[in-house]
Amino acid sequence: MESSTSIRDPPNLQGPPAPRPRRPPQHFPEPMLRSARHLVVGGLLAAIGLAALTDSGRAQAVPRAASDDSELILPQGGIVRRGQGQHVRVKDRHGQDVVALLHAEVADRRLVILPDGRLVSVPTAEAPITDEPFEPATKQQIADELKAKGFGDFKVRSTARYIYVYNTSEAFRTGTSRILETMYPAIFAYFKRLKLPVHHPETPLVAIMFRTEEEFQKYDPVPSSIAAYYNTITNQIVMYEQSDLVKVAPELAIKQSIGVIAHEGIHQILHNIGVQQRLSHWPMWLSEGLAEYFAPTEVGRRMRWKGVGRPHDLRMYELNRLMRASKRPPGVLVEEVVAAPRLSSGGYAAAWSLTHYLATRQREKFHDYVSEIAQLGPLEPRERSAENDLKQLFTKHFGSDYADMETKLVEHLRSLPYVDPIANQTHYVVMIDTAKLRAASVTTSPGGAKKWQEQTLTRLPPSERASSRFQILPFASKKLAESYARRFLGN
Repeated sequence: MESSTSIRDPPNLQGPPAPRPRRPPQHFPEPMLRSARHLVVGGLLAAIGLAALTDSGRAQAVPRAASDDSELILPQGGIVRRGQGQHVRVKDRHGQDVVALLHAEVADRRLVILPDGRLVSVPTAEAPITDEPFEPATKQQIADELKAKGFGDFKVRSTARYIYVYNTSEAFRTGTSRILETMYPAIFAYFKRLKLPVHHPETPLVAIMFRTEEEFQKYDPVPSSIAAYYNTITNQIVMYEQSDLVKVAPELAIKQSIGVIAHEGIHQILHNIGVQQRLSHWPMWLSEGLAEYFAPTEVGRRMRWKGVGRPHDLRMYELNRLMRASKRPPGVLVEEVVAAPRLSSGGYAAAWSLTHYLATRQREKFHDYVSEIAQLGPLEPRERSAENDLKQLFTKHFGSDYADMETKLVEHLRSLPYVDPIANQTHYVVMIDTAKLRAASVTTSPGGAKKWQEQTLTRLPPSERASSRFQILPFASKKLAESYARRFLGN
């Protein structure tokens, strides 16, 4: 979604208000609005929309999300009663009787999970308890439903647990699938070792992938900094492939793109294996910190997930910049990220660092804390005042000496292996040599190299253009590229 200085001074951990889904009817409580989507703040990622065309160049119709994809009707007050595995009989969108899972009850309404995984709110009188078995929708049924809703031109692939609906490149779909499929068993095993009552998803997990940001935004508009999200109502992750950052730094663009895929996949997994109840109000730092803790990826011969708790180079880079800009005493970063109701990109980095430190250096305490948080049911805590209770729960497990905690956190981060993701991406040296001019430029973008070449040529007299010699060489890091450029220029 989704500084060691005060949040009153930039850079801050909370950032602007978290993007919210469309506002539903007035019965919808504010705390639930914040839970309708888990959104990744783009941070370094700058995205731009491109024209949506099929392989033949024909304009492609873009699906639109339904209004109830981000809406639930709930009473403002009333005791929340968590479902105990009961089944209820309800009508689906088409008016057909289906058996659903009771997720929670609030006053005179029931939150139920339909066979396709969607969460809906219905009057209690329209959702009677039944002894009939719950039968999840098949992957084919889900695919048919999505195609009928505007995804007719999209391809569909399915695996044991996932269904992928996409119009992206096959490489992007394959890379996404590889990451999600390798993460799932490792994360399931991690929480099983914590002795949490995990279970496999009750319905197929759906990933919707658009080729461009333009299609992604037309489907369901979100702020431009958002590259993907997990929707706790539809139970789907939604993302897009093409980014303008590809033009400037293609390698970094891929790194950030697959990081977002992993992050959103973590949210979806945690909400479907019994660790994090859908619509529960976890501390923001833990919800996002865990997603970041599990999400590190890398680009080598192919996109891949690095594994549970591996160093997150992008977040370490961001946190390093954040802390260098701070002049305030130790302890402020930890105390503020623990209490933050929303996070900026820097806040995500701080949440990752705190999670990594606690999960590594205070493992037993962290496991006990996560186990207690995992007991939160749907819409719990119900009142906003309960946010103080969540902070007290943190101090119950870890104490309140934030300064000491932050000092040890920084020491922990310094002990981790780290590769600067900006400096250590492929850099290109583009060179020109004429009878009167020798010049060179270093860039991360092949497109930038071509632009520099064109601009340099326009400044040359026509008599020199024909005899000019251009060369472009790739290097594994900025340091190597700059060193070669200096030697070429005779410096």
